[in-house]
Amino acid sequence: MITCLLLAAGLSSRFGSPKALAKIRGKTVLAGQIEMLLSAGIEHIVLVLGAHAEQLRPLVKAEPRIQAAYNAHYQQGQTSSVKAGILQVSDGSDVLLLPADFPFVLPKTVSALTEFYQKNSPLILIPAYDGRKGHPPIFSYKLRDEILQLDNSSGLNEIIHRHQPEVQLLPVQDKGVLAAFNTPEEFVQIQKDFT
Repeated sequence: MITCLLLAAGLSSRFGSPKALAKIRGKTVLAGQIEMLLSAGIEHIVLVLGAHAEQLRPLVKAEPRIQAAYNAHYQQGQTSSVKAGILQVSDGSDVLLLPADFPFVLPKTVSALTEFYQKNSPLILIPAYDGRKGHPPIFSYKLRDEILQLDNSSGLNEIIHRHQPEVQLLPVQDKGVLAAFNTPEEFVQIQKDFT
């Protein structure tokens, strides 16, 4: 089983409002990501909330395949959110990791990643566009304890570096795996690039 950790706990301080609630073609980024994940065959999503939990929580109430996790330590960064989410993941489930500020990943990319992962069982699988690593990576359930022991000041790149020989890249024709935004200007630009 593969569970998606959808990370939407951050402060979005450079954006000025919750990035997950920014709208693309009349739909919030978060709603678009959830739709994309479900259409790609992801059956279980853990939405990690934090800074703007009350604004985001209503988006998940109607969907039984989504559960919310609250990261009380969201000010300590993304690793704290990953850890809060992993605690809600069923034992033995591998984890697909998607931050809320990657709104243009294609469903066919997620499907390709999960299919490759299930056939080949690498420890870590990372999509790559034009030779550059992107999101969403998949981490084996075998790394659960190691991730939970990470210091919140360390990124998951530390785990990737530790296990470099067991990391596989999957080339994809999807520049959305590299396309994140942090500021309103970047959000305007990213929409021009993809729409």
